[in-house]
Amino acid sequence: MIAVYGDLHIEESAIPEIKEIFEEIYFKQEFEQVVFLGDIFNKKKPTPTEIDFFTWLVTSMLKKGAVDIVVGNHDESTSTCSALDYTKHIGVTIHHGESCVMLGSYKLGIGHFFTDKGEFDFCKDESHKVEDLSKKYDLVLLGHDHCFKQLGENVYHLGSIRRKSFNEVDYGKPKYAKLDPQNGSVDFCEIKSAIPMHDVKSVNEALKMDSNTKLRLIFTSFSDYLATVNKLPELKKKFKAFKVKHDYTQKIEKIKTPTQKGRSFSEIFTKFLKETVKNKKVKSLIEESL
Repeated sequence: MIAVYGDLHIEESAIPEIKEIFEEIYFKQEFEQVVFLGDIFNKKKPTPTEIDFFTWLVTSMLKKGAVDIVVGNHDESTSTCSALDYTKHIGVTIHHGESCVMLGSYKLGIGHFFTDKGEFDFCKDESHKVEDLSKKYDLVLLGHDHCFKQLGENVYHLGSIRRKSFNEVDYGKPKYAKLDPQNGSVDFCEIKSAIPMHDVKSVNEALKMDSNTKLRLIFTSFSDYLATVNKLPELKKKFKAFKVKHDYTQKIEKIKTPTQKGRSFSEIFTKFLKETVKNKKVKSLIEESL
């Protein structure tokens, strides 16, 4: 069996979660090969701790079989150098752009990019056609998009292995892929140990949530925020990640002033004098200067 994993985005604060995830999705199973779909690190210049953790992880995998890694946009330090280049010296195969992993006669297409099937302008790339990818490979698994999506009959964004930021709260449970090239089957398995992410709209609702949660508290009115702001430090300590979102706007009534067309400056200014300037002497001086 072959294991394929989406974006990791390793950062020091997330290492305990990522380690627990791989206890579930790798170390308790037997895989003859592993493929990573890019964005191994969260920053182009990872810290020594982040490099040390991934080196330990990938070295453990190399003892059991081959490891292929696609370079993601977060891994590229320059156009010719990436934070993953060092792994070539310990036996990892590095891939750039669209690539192919041959598993016997089975063609697995891999990459870290969006396609022409992107839902929005920022995640649409016409240079990568889903129809073309579908014809070239038996199966295509892509990184970059953190949400699992089927783009074509045999083309998928696998999604990230964990929920990184709160704009991913509606993405569902993360998945990884188990591929059997002998019969062409692929299973997309939910990752149970990934820390769940939720939105709530009250402090009472938040206090009922399990502490092993990434939680965002959404305030829909400023008065609610003021009434409960003193409880926020307690919530921040309770959860694995905690964020406040202010989801309210102050409505400002626009004053509509009727406009009159075709009036001369003299008429407008005369009206201004009559309605605004009350002092007769001042008014007389202004009129004389016109």
